[in-house]
Amino acid sequence: MEQFTLGEVCTIIKGSTGIKKAIAGDYPLVVTAEERLSSNEYQFDTKAVCIPLVSSTGHGHASLKRIHYQEGKFALGNILAAVIPNDEKQLNAEFLYYYLSFYKDSKIVPLMKGAANVSLTINSIKTIIIEIPNINIQEQIVEKIKKAKYKNNLINKKCLEQELLIQSLKESLLLDAVRGILIPQKQSDKPASELLKRIKAEKEQLVKDGKLKNERPMPPITEDEFPYELPKGWEWTKLGSITTQIHYGYTASAENSGNVKLLRITDIQDDKVLWNNVPFCSISDDNIKKYMLQNRDILIARTGGTMGKTYVVDNLKETAVFASYLIRAIPLNNINEKYIKIFMESPLYWKQLKEYSMGTGQPNVNGQSLSKLMVPLPPLTEQLRIVNKINKLLDFIENLKKKNDSVKENSLSLLKSIEEMFLTVYLNKSSNIIDLKEKRAILSAKIISQLYEEQYFGAIKLEKIIYFCETHLKINLGGKYKQEAAGPHDAQARYEVEDILKNKKWFSIRKEQKNNIEVTKYTPLEKSNEISEIFNKVFSAEVTGINNLLELFRGKNSDFCESVATLYAVWLNRLSNNLSCTDTDLIADFKAWSKQKARFYDSDLQDRILFMRRKNLIPDSNIK
Repeated sequence: MEQFTLGEVCTIIKGSTGIKKAIAGDYPLVVTAEERLSSNEYQFDTKAVCIPLVSSTGHGHASLKRIHYQEGKFALGNILAAVIPNDEKQLNAEFLYYYLSFYKDSKIVPLMKGAANVSLTINSIKTIIIEIPNINIQEQIVEKIKKAKYKNNLINKKCLEQELLIQSLKESLLLDAVRGILIPQKQSDKPASELLKRIKAEKEQLVKDGKLKNERPMPPITEDEFPYELPKGWEWTKLGSITTQIHYGYTASAENSGNVKLLRITDIQDDKVLWNNVPFCSISDDNIKKYMLQNRDILIARTGGTMGKTYVVDNLKETAVFASYLIRAIPLNNINEKYIKIFMESPLYWKQLKEYSMGTGQPNVNGQSLSKLMVPLPPLTEQLRIVNKINKLLDFIENLKKKNDSVKENSLSLLKSIEEMFLTVYLNKSSNIIDLKEKRAILSAKIISQLYEEQYFGAIKLEKIIYFCETHLKINLGGKYKQEAAGPHDAQARYEVEDILKNKKWFSIRKEQKNNIEVTKYTPLEKSNEISEIFNKVFSAEVTGINNLLELFRGKNSDFCESVATLYAVWLNRLSNNLSCTDTDLIADFKAWSKQKARFYDSDLQDRILFMRRKNLIPDSNIK
């Protein structure tokens, strides 16, 4: 297997500025987005890997990571480059596509320049180093990955069909609910006509008490307007007739602090609100009264892609107002707000909403339009039965959806594992290609280059991150860890690494005394600028995991790193011996590790165990 730069084995050509897209052209037009457009003319007739040179608006690095494979006659957008192998007997274009897609984080991303306007150059792409095995090996890799992708596509197609069936089932159930055919009616239920009389009386009393404005009554619904025939005891009414008011939210800017929380449409996800993430706003006492949220409030998004989506306020424990892109409908006492929520998720609601929505570029609805929505109203007791039945059915549907999503995610995970296997095993990327001492030194140099300027960074923190790379990320570095006072430690490997760092002129190392403690300090030397390229080459498949680990410990002091590494070590030991791993167990083993561990408080250790669980920094439970 030989190494080449792309410039040595490929021709790299920029897309043409003269190519025009067509509605149904004869040739594919490759652009930065995932989908293909079309054109009536073509620029290439070959097999090529297409790489974006400039980020598409608003996508930054994401659009630059979209690598495309295209063959035959095709056109190319002018902010992409076609990478074309010079000799198909030396380099298979599809192999190159899989190779660059898999190693893009280590070989392409480091070449990107800029922050808001991210870009690549053709000259930088030419410098990318690739490993090229025998052409037969390349073809085997391509064949096996394509087979895996084909199977994955079949699974995804099946999952998509299941998604559509699940969505159709949900819509059918909701429509049946508001048509009165989901559950049987009961003769003992008082008809909705009596309910509407009570609602009318309730509104009149609110007006008399000065709690509600005296508004013009809603015009009656004629039989010609009925969407369908209702069961006996049901009545058609309008949303404005069964609510006290429908009005816009408060216009204010989100703040880090203020006298009340400001609930926005973006804070409502999957029919839930994470109140800890909801910002504050400053608002007068009068406006707090006007816009303050109460249980049973129905909130409706009034514009944009979320238009019409609803949320019912329930178990409210916050003092909060709602933002201006939401509309509030306050149901009267004789109306079950959760039944109205069911109506507002049904096809009947969405059909009416589409008719009332205004605007072309960005449709929206207003309070007046919402008040005119026709609502099929059952007796109050039947509303409760419908809510209970639908809740059970929707729980069942949600479980179906989760299982389907799990199948899709597992399929994608398996595909990535297959790609990794063939692009590492076949390319002979096992750890024994490079001396393990040097491999450990390269990883150490990368970690030092990222963290050496930190106040708390030194040999202890470095060693603990290395320990996690080897145990948690399962990178073979030849470590032989002993139970030292400062946690799991490989003193011999540390000194060998320090010698390599100095010999390669990457870092000088000096010892300083700080508060009667020896601290190791690192200073970059003249060849430290070569570390990144060597690291990306040696750890190409592990770059993302290592970077994530670095971010996890960035800014953390040596005590934190020492305690977390020791907790991980005792946790690993207990799993290896099939022992329980409660917080109490882990803390007891931690304290028994060394007398010096007595300086750590149990409360701090519990916080660190919580940190490890939240960040999934825990040993593999399947360890033998």
